[in-house]
Amino acid sequence: MLVELLEPAGPDLARRWLAALLLVDREDRPALVAEIERRVVAAYAPRAGGGSADVVEPGEITVVSAPVQREGFVEQVITTYARQEEPEVKPSRAKRRSRA
Repeated sequence: MLVELLEPAGPDLARRWLAALLLVDREDRPALVAEIERRVVAAYAPRAGGGSADVVEPGEITVVSAPVQREGFVEQVITTYARQEEPEVKPSRAKRRSRA
């Protein structure tokens, strides 16, 4: 996926993203990445319901590569990435021990 992202802009785009991410405090990075991911999916994910602008397929994005002429055919790679649902983590309770 990273290679597909870098094709049109080159490695400079990746350097810019990483440099910007390094400006953010380490403990805030996961929240920032999650928010950016949420906004990108909301803006660019395939629309559900026949193109309705109101409904978005959550957590899925499709990347279509540029057509490449091969010997006797044209190849175009279509890759769909789906966000994996993370299991809900329940907060742990502190266990108490009684000492006798």
